[in-house]
Amino acid sequence: MGKVTMPASGDKDLKVIALARILAGEDLRNISVYWVSIGKEIAQVALNGGGSDLVGTAYSEKIFGGATDRHEATTVEEMNEIVWQAGKIPAQRDTFYRIRAYA
Repeated sequence: MGKVTMPASGDKDLKVIALARILAGEDLRNISVYWVSIGKEIAQVALNGGGSDLVGTAYSEKIFGGATDRHEATTVEEMNEIVWQAGKIPAQRDTFYRIRAYA
């Protein structure tokens, strides 16, 4: 196998998320959309293309930032707005994907 030399395109990320949803359907309850790696705009599209969970925290940004280009940090309010603009209802969840609170 060859070495990965560049990040996947947003188009490829969207296709992987959509294909995962098509193949797994409701058997796969959660498909995370990691906005830190794909960007906020593509993450928003991914929420309508099979993704169900917008993730990315300050802690994970620090880890990811060491490996590649960093996307601008965000707030809970901005993440909620990204979800609202995608036509979805933002909610906070726990580790077991139980809803803790709606925005």
